[in-house]
Amino acid sequence: MLAGAVALVTSGSANAAVLGTLGFENYTDGTQTSSAIGGELGFSSVSVGTPTNTASQNIIPQVTSQTASAAGNTAAIGTATNANSVLNPAGVNKTGAKYWVTSNAQSSTNTATRNDVLTVDAVSIAGFTSRTVSFKMFLGNTTYETTADNQAQDFIKARLVFSNGSPDQTLIDTTTLAGTGDIDNLPTTASSTLPVKGQFNTLTFAIPDNIADNTAQLIISVAGNSGTGAEAYAVDAVSFDGQPNTPEPGTLGLAGVVGMGILARRRRKAQA
Repeated sequence: MLAGAVALVTSGSANAAVLGTLGFENYTDGTQTSSAIGGELGFSSVSVGTPTNTASQNIIPQVTSQTASAAGNTAAIGTATNANSVLNPAGVNKTGAKYWVTSNAQSSTNTATRNDVLTVDAVSIAGFTSRTVSFKMFLGNTTYETTADNQAQDFIKARLVFSNGSPDQTLIDTTTLAGTGDIDNLPTTASSTLPVKGQFNTLTFAIPDNIADNTAQLIISVAGNSGTGAEAYAVDAVSFDGQPNTPEPGTLGLAGVVGMGILARRRRKAQA
């Protein structure tokens, strides 16, 4: 499914185009998969494999607007003031009321191993330049495991998949970080391309102009392996943007003058 109508935003002499957005605001709490609603892109959530625990705190990947701790199989963990929480803790730069979230259990006796995937509807990128994809991501402020800990690898991966055969564009792959791909080695201050623990951070990636495919699709995969920590991941404010690939007004004017000159020359030749 493709994005709806492209929105043009005029800025000076340039028209910036919003190609597609997903903020989850139009979706009901608990939604795991949905087609496009209210001008927002559709999305799907998939759990790869089966979590190893069945504790009630195990959070399935879904949309939530929870702002307080809740028990049961809901998209809520911790408390509203806990740095590990994806429940609108103060100062985390959340946009709107809702976001997509997945988390492990918080139980010392039940270890959850999760690998969840968020797939956003494909967006038409043909006919645009200076294209970007951006999204906000939250990362629970806890410690994460690597294979060196004799645990399943915790990771964050994000990529763009293109429609006409161009190779996938890797946006994030924490398994390539120093220290055997340890998420704990992520930056501790805001970064434009990597998430930061304990807050929503806007990540922005350029889509190369030499990619001529018709559409691009964002896929985000996260994995956690925890029994006591709140290994939580949340995504919000997805946006594809670009610049219409049209000649500048001055270029069009020059082309018109040249065209008129050629036409006049042909007329003179015809009359000779």
